[in-house]
Amino acid sequence: MEIYLALVFFLLGAVVGSFLNVVIHRLPRRESVVFPPSSCPGCGERIGAMDNVPILSFLLLRGKCRSCGGRISPRYPAVELLTALCTLVLFRILGPSVALAVYLPFTWALIALAFIDAEHQILPDRITCPGIVLSALVPLLGSIEKIPWGRIPEPLGWGDWALGIVLGGVIPYLVGEGYRISQFRKPPSERLDGMGFGDVKMLAMVGGFLGWKLVLLTILIGSLLGSAWGLGGVALSRYGMKHALPFGTFLAVAAFLSLTAGSALVAWYARISGFGG
Repeated sequence: MEIYLALVFFLLGAVVGSFLNVVIHRLPRRESVVFPPSSCPGCGERIGAMDNVPILSFLLLRGKCRSCGGRISPRYPAVELLTALCTLVLFRILGPSVALAVYLPFTWALIALAFIDAEHQILPDRITCPGIVLSALVPLLGSIEKIPWGRIPEPLGWGDWALGIVLGGVIPYLVGEGYRISQFRKPPSERLDGMGFGDVKMLAMVGGFLGWKLVLLTILIGSLLGSAWGLGGVALSRYGMKHALPFGTFLAVAAFLSLTAGSALVAWYARISGFGG
């Protein structure tokens, strides 16, 4: 029975990933994600139902539009496959539970934010702000953890939830403001942007879903990933030290790692450092 449920959630993730592609393409352009139906970016021809099957259609069409033969970005099947795999991973961890119904939208939001920031270097309020509101469901999970069919993770109290939002928002804000102050004496043409308010709102959302411990872990992992990517790009001469990196993309990866393995990482660190008693 479990293998069939796993297949259902994998397919659900692929379908959601197809919708996330619409969100990633249209939201930065301030277009509706509902209307009009999907069409080829090249010729404008409406995409039929048989050509809109997640992952499979891209393979059958060999990455080309049926109407004009134009190239279809590999980002489309990549988002669908990634969303399907992340959905499956969460199902394997949480099982068919109330917690799964809460953390799946969070994970899907992270995927959309990661790709939007990578392409446009923005983190839309239309995703982060509703995410902060939705995170208020997380402290309620503790009151229903005895449901026999649900495997609820360690629940957050209201204090952990509130502190997670505050730390997730305040720390990036202070870092960003401090960086802007440090740039004050430089000519405007030489000033570099630090962390933006989109990152602040995104981390407030992450703090609401994961709590204060794991949002700090998210900031740490995201910073390490971003630094490694940036230094790698400089070493390979792909860009210079002044190149702006999509920090939200690295934060999204870090947040999912914190969600799925963060508690184990924190417990391991506490054990080896002696903080665990």
